[in-house]
Order: sequence, then structure tokens, then C-alpha cells
Amino acid sequence: AREPPAEIFVCGANESGQLLGGPVCDALLSPVPLLLPGVRVARVSLSLSHALLLSDEGTVFSVGDNYCGQCGVHSPEQITSPLRIEALNTKAVATVAAGAQHSAVVTSDG
Repeated sequence: AREPPAEIFVCGANESGQLLGGPVCDALLSPVPLLLPGVRVARVSLSLSHALLLSDEGTVFSVGDNYCGQCGVHSPEQITSPLRIEALNTKAVATVAAGAQHSAVVTSDG
């Protein structure tokens, strides 16, 4: 049986929706729970204006500012709820990293 999902809470600057789908606003002053129904999040990587989530099954989601394509999709320029990065569907992703205006993933085979 799968373990129940761990709870993830976020707070801070959120003008681009980068806090994993929390309400878009200047700042979340108190921690709010990340809600991604049916997904067990294994890793989270946050940057100044976007974030990446990696599920325990290797699925990658992104949220926040996408002006430079750092969320891994062509549009929209701002993603306000976690969006699956379809281009990585066939990859076995082991970890994710979110930089200032870029992202990187490492697959399990290097």
C-alpha cells in the first residue's frame, strides 16, 4: 500500500504564482498547503519566480513565471497552478532544479 502523501507548505513572495499554485499575490505571509490531488511529491525546487515539482513516479510539474520558457512549456507566460511538463513524459526523471530563469532535470540514467 502507498503511504499517504506528505504535506507541503509554502509561504513568501508569490507575484508569479511560483509558490506551487498558492493564490497569486505579492506575498503569502503564513504557510499554505500545496494541493496537487492524486500526486505524491518527492522533490520540490523553488526559484525567484518559478518552481518545479517531481512526483514519486517521475512526473515533472512546473508553476510560476514562464517568460523565458523556464517552466518547460511554450505558453502561457505565467502558470498559476502546477502544469505537467509533457516533453518529459518519456523520461525517467530523478531530480529537478529551478534556477533564476532556467530549469534542469537529471534522468535516472544520467
